[in-house]
Amino acid sequence: MSEFREYVRLKPQELKDQILGLLEGDLDDAKCKRFGALMTMVLLKYTTLKRRKRNGEIKLHTFERYKRIVASSVVIKSREPETVVAFNYFTGGQPELEGEVNDYFSKVKFQINSAKKSSMKDVFERSDMVWDDPKTLKAAGEATSIDESFKNLLSTVSSLRDDILKPVMLRIPSYTRTPATRAEFPLMFLATVFNCCRQSDLTNADPSTFAVVEHEYLGQYVQCLVTETKTRTARFIDFYPVAGEYDPIVALDRLLRDTEPQKKVFTSSFTTSQEYQLLRSNLVGTYDKFLTKTCPFPIFQIKHGPKSHFGRHLMASYLSKCSLGQYVTPLGNWSDRDDTIGSFIAKYGHRRRELPSYLYATAKRKYGHRRRELPSYLYAFLSGYYELIKVESNNGKEDYSCRLVHPDFKPIVVKQSGDCEGLSIECYREWKQIIDSDVLSFILKYSEAKRRRGPLEAGMRSIITGPSPPSAPLQTENWP
Repeated sequence: MSEFREYVRLKPQELKDQILGLLEGDLDDAKCKRFGALMTMVLLKYTTLKRRKRNGEIKLHTFERYKRIVASSVVIKSREPETVVAFNYFTGGQPELEGEVNDYFSKVKFQINSAKKSSMKDVFERSDMVWDDPKTLKAAGEATSIDESFKNLLSTVSSLRDDILKPVMLRIPSYTRTPATRAEFPLMFLATVFNCCRQSDLTNADPSTFAVVEHEYLGQYVQCLVTETKTRTARFIDFYPVAGEYDPIVALDRLLRDTEPQKKVFTSSFTTSQEYQLLRSNLVGTYDKFLTKTCPFPIFQIKHGPKSHFGRHLMASYLSKCSLGQYVTPLGNWSDRDDTIGSFIAKYGHRRRELPSYLYATAKRKYGHRRRELPSYLYAFLSGYYELIKVESNNGKEDYSCRLVHPDFKPIVVKQSGDCEGLSIECYREWKQIIDSDVLSFILKYSEAKRRRGPLEAGMRSIITGPSPPSAPLQTENWP
């Protein structure tokens, strides 16, 4: 049993007794690490119950991060007339926390210092503020070097494929050493970009929920469910056709060929019946190092800047640049206070497939998200096969219609009926025990057809550079 799972199951009094026992002697490295884990669990349980009552959740990532801070800073400052122990912690705006901890432990006095330090110089140099203008002041406070880096990056982008995807994808083969990693990196990059999602959302995707979904413009694509998101609001990850060689479905095909299913990792105090996850949990560290060392763009040089979250922020910025910023929230599962709903069940319950029963026990039902659904033309636009034409409906509102970039270059249509034309899903090995055979058949047929299309792809590259911003001229059509 992992340290996290062991301590989650202990009662607060049991954790307290172990901490006091540790402090009876000197603290060596091993005891410092154990103290960090025990004290972190006590504090997380306390603040969770205090703020969220009985339905709170403690996440493994938070526990691991906080315990390292505590373990590396703990020191016994004195023994007489009383034992005084100091350590750093993310107090999170709880000035009363130290007093509450001391009241609970009584026999030992703790000095809790904030682990989050601020620099006046950094704060003042972030931007020039107009102090008499509240709007400017608020906007300036939200501006960061990361925002500026994305703005600068996208200012020169004319083709998402050539200017963003290609520089990263071309660096993967020379950096990776194993077939598994060569399959994982492309999927991590492409899926996080085209879903505007966190890497953890992709990692925690449940492969047993894979399904083939119909699409108005693209024919079909693959969809899977993620219940264990950062906000615990369920979302879908979609692998839809993309023009050119950087296709998420083809990347998914390679992943299923060259990797093995990963057992679901216990990542929080909540239990789940999910058995497998799509990617290994430690992939993000390797992926971050790849982006840092190869540095396809200057933004990866920013300390603590986006690495595995690059795709999420990139797509958010790109959609805003293309005047489609209203779809960032529903595509990326971002929270928002406007037009919210109280339960993710209300948001997702009308979708095509019934949600697993354990979903009701693992998500926060009061986390607000937009009610807006994604229009079919959004994926058509992002695929690069279609361009958007602005139209004006009868009620005067602006909308979009889709038009093929080139009439001879259409998304691949896969026939689900019949056999695999000599192809066998046996190439997916253990995955075929988890993912429905019809889904694997679609992935296999599509990927093989996409690879056979090679010469046509090459001939169309000068034409298909999408996605490009929607066409500016308005056309009036009779929309219902």
